[in-house]
Amino acid sequence: MKYQGSIIVAMSLMAVQPSWAQSNTTDMAAQPAMDQVNSSIATQSNTMNDVRFFEHFFNDAAVVTSTYVEGGAVYGDFDHGSAFVFGAQGGMPISDQLDIGAAWSFANLDIDGGNSESGITDPEFWGRYHLKTQSAVNITVGGMLTLPVGEEKVGGDSFDFGTFAAARMPVSDGIVVMGSVGLNFVEGADRFGDDDRDLSLHIGGGGIFEVSPETHLIGEVGIDTEEDYFALTGGMDHALSANSRLRAALDIGLDDGAPDFGLRGGFLVNF
Repeated sequence: MKYQGSIIVAMSLMAVQPSWAQSNTTDMAAQPAMDQVNSSIATQSNTMNDVRFFEHFFNDAAVVTSTYVEGGAVYGDFDHGSAFVFGAQGGMPISDQLDIGAAWSFANLDIDGGNSESGITDPEFWGRYHLKTQSAVNITVGGMLTLPVGEEKVGGDSFDFGTFAAARMPVSDGIVVMGSVGLNFVEGADRFGDDDRDLSLHIGGGGIFEVSPETHLIGEVGIDTEEDYFALTGGMDHALSANSRLRAALDIGLDDGAPDFGLRGGFLVNF
């Protein structure tokens, strides 16, 4: 989510090596399965699943094939103060179609003319299911929830949940576009001060442009109706090695709920 870092709690993977019979009959039977695997790998390459968006880190359609963790920080300058958030976020595959993710962070809010507030945010948990398609388009549906264990003074201590659908599609060699739409049920209070829940519609999109095999430019737009959030994000993702990436982005807010100006930076590792 916006201006929340994240942390992954204990995860492990088991790899199973399939064995194949040696007969010609078995080889012929296995060929369609191998063709499907090769097609899946080609699709993953075309949709640049190793390059992740910034604002749509989880509510995206990137296929997850290994455990990953990103540590980073976000700074946002608002009309009446500023926010600095640092933490980690990551996830792991459960199967070839299902993956889970989590996020947790520590936030510091500096209010103009007032005191600074600091504390942990509510942890986020995500689940995503990737639909099988006969094309190069990735389609994903999923959901999220937060646990109300964070500090209320930094926007925590609320149980929120939501659902989303997203798609990634290659439009040409080296260019991928993404679209995401979701409904979030955000805890709040009514005019009498009693607990209430607001419905917020999220609409987002973005694109990835390959500058080189190691470097990609990323552009995004995100809108949340209930939070008066409308922001543009532009950044870069650079692969330092096969399993590590350096990422940075700039945010420009176009509505009161978004920062006038923001910076993001992170270091992502695949295991």
